[in-house]
Amino acid sequence: APQAQRTPAESGKPPPRSGIEQRARRRLGRGRLAIDGTLDMHGMTLAEAQAALNGFITYHRAQGHQWVLVITGKGMRGEGRLRRALPDWLAMPPLAQQVVEYDAAAGPHGGSGAFYLRLRRAAKPKP
Repeated sequence: APQAQRTPAESGKPPPRSGIEQRARRRLGRGRLAIDGTLDMHGMTLAEAQAALNGFITYHRAQGHQWVLVITGKGMRGEGRLRRALPDWLAMPPLAQQVVEYDAAAGPHGGSGAFYLRLRRAAKPKP
């Protein structure tokens, strides 16, 4: 039988929350809270975007970064396949254990075609 994927609950870490505390969201939108990296997924297929997102989050988390911006675009005719897929990707391993919360970005950062993600702090290496 194929090995079942662990759910976020089984890993001991909660899945990412949709919605960021209002104060942090305002500070991000006004540029008062640093965005440590940006991933623009315009023009990528779903598979390319998911692979790029995994690598992007893993890299920035390893660098100790906390806030990143992911631009999905709004899609043609409001379809937005990347935008609709992002919450599903964030709820599955390995991203479920790496992202604390996410929300649509403020207008200057792309509005509903982009998302702020807060990354979980990487565990300190054991001596």
